[in-house]
Amino acid sequence: LLEQGGSGVQVDLIYQGHLLGGKATSWTDGPYLVGHGFHVVFGFYKEMLGLLARSGANLDELLVPCGNKLFFFEGRDRRIHAAADSFGDYSGLTPQERGNFLDWSARNALSFLNVDQHPELDEIAFEEWGAQTGLLESLLATNLFRYTRDVFFNYPQPTSAYSVLKFLGGSFEQDDAQAGFNLFCANGDMVECLIAPMADYFQSLGGTLTPRLKVQRLLHSGQRISGVEVAEPDVLNRRRELLGV
Repeated sequence: LLEQGGSGVQVDLIYQGHLLGGKATSWTDGPYLVGHGFHVVFGFYKEMLGLLARSGANLDELLVPCGNKLFFFEGRDRRIHAAADSFGDYSGLTPQERGNFLDWSARNALSFLNVDQHPELDEIAFEEWGAQTGLLESLLATNLFRYTRDVFFNYPQPTSAYSVLKFLGGSFEQDDAQAGFNLFCANGDMVECLIAPMADYFQSLGGTLTPRLKVQRLLHSGQRISGVEVAEPDVLNRRRELLGV
């Protein structure tokens, strides 16, 4: 909005909590760097990477390429498994689950390709729809599936069948798939490396950042509430005030 609207628009970004960045934030606690949430950047995060580039950030310095290697611990066999190029080749699946997934995918291929003709699928969770159409529930309980759902949909709860099938039907262009799935890690503090440059750029365009204090707990005195404990003000802004930035 600010890039395209210039002085014709006003944007106030309101965020909850004491740290800018939400699920991708980080902070220091004494000698330790603490991370909250998921800290890997995918190549298909085109909007984020574009915003970082326009902010003047040097992506070669701030991002460390990790190739496309991901590893998952599966509690049922207590082993670490490497993710393969396709879900069906994942070593964390049993032979029965692998065969079931490949068979289920073949039988439901038309649903992936014609999902726009079935908006009613947006009213049912994918896990429920998958079970109804023959997908083993044990497969859906693997950490690989749970991770994939959380990352691609940025939502830790059950996702609609429509959303998952839309993704499976080809959310990414085929010729860009390899580059899109490259992985990068922040070369240090997530806030300083990635979030701060975007926040600085946003503010340089005239945008404002407004934190809302986060209630951590209610203080009790007998049967009465005697106070409210809230998180500190935004650490990013406080750090800059101390540095005189």
